[in-house]
Amino acid sequence: MSLEVIGAGFGRTGTLSMKVALELLGFERTHHMDDVLRSRAQTRLWHDVASGQPPDWDQIFDGFRASVDFPSSTYYKELLTHYPEAKVVLTVRDVDQWYSSASDTIFEMTKVAPSWLSRLVPRARLASEMASGTIWDRIFHGGFADDRSGRTHSDSCC
Repeated sequence: MSLEVIGAGFGRTGTLSMKVALELLGFERTHHMDDVLRSRAQTRLWHDVASGQPPDWDQIFDGFRASVDFPSSTYYKELLTHYPEAKVVLTVRDVDQWYSSASDTIFEMTKVAPSWLSRLVPRARLASEMASGTIWDRIFHGGFADDRSGRTHSDSCC
């Protein structure tokens, strides 16, 4: 089985609604960050990608027919190269609304998690490093927290 739909929209652009819609349309399993965070295997596979290892897209998306949200949306070009027959869907949102929402939710989680948690809970460390490597460093070059930089880099997606 290979991906038939690749979501290119960033998290907080309606990706969970898109996941539900795709599944209602028959794409029984649609990959989303929720799947990554609930699965040790997915967390480890995406951590490997974030660490610079060559991705095994077929293993990452085994059993999935579609993918939306982070972290896969940041690799939509690579995924389209690997799955050239797939359709790309871009979910968008007003940049200011998106930045505010992303700042208050997904980025906030990276700031509020205590550093000791990552040291004591290996899976928390892997998830944190995965998010940094596949989202915050890859797209925003570590500058998401800077309002201007975060909005500038998000213009290409939202």
